[in-house]
Amino acid sequence: MGAMNINMNCYPPCPNPSITMGARRHCDGSYITLLFQDDTGGLYVRGNKGDNWIHVNPIKGALAVNIGDLL
Repeated sequence: MGAMNINMNCYPPCPNPSITMGARRHCDGSYITLLFQDDTGGLYVRGNKGDNWIHVNPIKGALAVNIGDLL
């Protein structure tokens, strides 16, 4: 028939941000990634010139949609 796979992650705010670790630079290997924004931030996207990375300012309550490699 077919298959469906959903991954859900929740990263609550850390009380001591100086000890937090984020994900390394990567491509989203899935079809679509939905990121529910808060005021914490931390999302970067790759620019179209070389290897530059652009910080995405968070908008609390917004939904960021990333198109993954499989799409």
